[in-house]
Amino acid sequence: MPLKPQLNDMIRTVPEVAVRLWSGGQVSAVDDGVRILFEDRELTVHKAIYDEAHKVAKILAIRWGGRLLRGIVDVLELRHAAEDAFLENLFHKPNIPSVLFVPAGVTASAYYRAMIPADLMSEGDRVVSNWTMKVDLAKVLRFDVLWIQIITAGVLNEIARQAKAEGIKVVYDIDDRLDAIPDENQAKSIYGNAEKQAEIAEMISIADLVTVTTNPLAEHIAKKYGKPVRVLPNMITANVVPRRSPPNPAFVRILWAGSATHKRDLAIIAPAMRQLLQERAGKVRFTLFGERVPDALADCYDWIDLKKPVDFEDYHDSLAEIAADFGIVPLEQNEFNSGKSGLKGLEYAGAGYPMLCSPAAEYPEMVASGFPVELVPDDGWLEALRRMVDRTPEEREKLGQLALDWVSRNRCMGVNRASQWADVVCELAAGKRERKVPEERLRLIR
Repeated sequence: MPLKPQLNDMIRTVPEVAVRLWSGGQVSAVDDGVRILFEDRELTVHKAIYDEAHKVAKILAIRWGGRLLRGIVDVLELRHAAEDAFLENLFHKPNIPSVLFVPAGVTASAYYRAMIPADLMSEGDRVVSNWTMKVDLAKVLRFDVLWIQIITAGVLNEIARQAKAEGIKVVYDIDDRLDAIPDENQAKSIYGNAEKQAEIAEMISIADLVTVTTNPLAEHIAKKYGKPVRVLPNMITANVVPRRSPPNPAFVRILWAGSATHKRDLAIIAPAMRQLLQERAGKVRFTLFGERVPDALADCYDWIDLKKPVDFEDYHDSLAEIAADFGIVPLEQNEFNSGKSGLKGLEYAGAGYPMLCSPAAEYPEMVASGFPVELVPDDGWLEALRRMVDRTPEEREKLGQLALDWVSRNRCMGVNRASQWADVVCELAAGKRERKVPEERLRLIR
């Protein structure tokens, strides 16, 4: 008998063998393993691979039944289902609640609200979690909870509806006031039309629970839609993200990080920043990470550095490499920002940056709970910038360390293994009704 195959060989081979077994492949024992004959093609595999494939074929028999393969798409779906079933068996933990996250692409919020929590929960022993961007009902039905992050679509809404009918608990996560996006914000074209708002309302009506990032957002959702809402504050992995590089002692660097969706927010500090840069004439530099220079700062270009946006996987390294002395978070007071979290401040703090923030979004609540930053009114930015620039490097370093300490204690999901998400899964799974397991119709010929 050959040596027992390695895991990589199993992952590659088991699904293929399982599909052949489900399709009626004939099995016979041979000296070097098990031979499967299907459509005049023979395949000989180690008995360990056959044993795992047999388990997967049973699962396929339940989930696919007598469904016919009418084309290459059906074949690919069957192979995909076999791969999923094998991995499910491989990592199966009986009597532990399970959750499948559906993130909204590869945005920062998708990582913070779905992918990272899913990965962290899997490292513990409370919840079995996974995430996917290729969702289908067969996949969803293997889990106790379906957790959808922001996205909606006719097909996805229908999958959620059918999953709920089968006893799966559905959670819908929102981290913004999607019904109050300013006209200048690029997200308005995605979420602001009537069709998308109707899809969002439909998904909320389907969900057993809506999760949000802040208390004001929770109050708005509960009032508008009358659904149960749970606040799960944004968290970061402050225990592993890189710390800022040492600043250049020849000048003070101020950092603003954001996207084109924050043009109006950036405009708040433009007059004060222009005056400061002109006053200090090279002793202060301003780095814009992710956005162009506002028109109001065009005559200060010599003291401004631009850094292009990067993918999320590179974001934290890039943020630390800027080596700024402090960061700023200007935010306009409006309905949209009223529901926003203090995520940018958490990211700055995770890198060890001190900061100045507007008294908007979640920042007043964070400061009230001990987050060590100064809140700056719209007409107070020039004086606040001057004060921070004139502090000693040691003072700024201390403020940055205090911010990092606060985030590590209060908003670090890397330390608590995403426990706030795991709590929700456990609670919902405890109240989930049992689903009847379909009768097996496995077509194995021995």
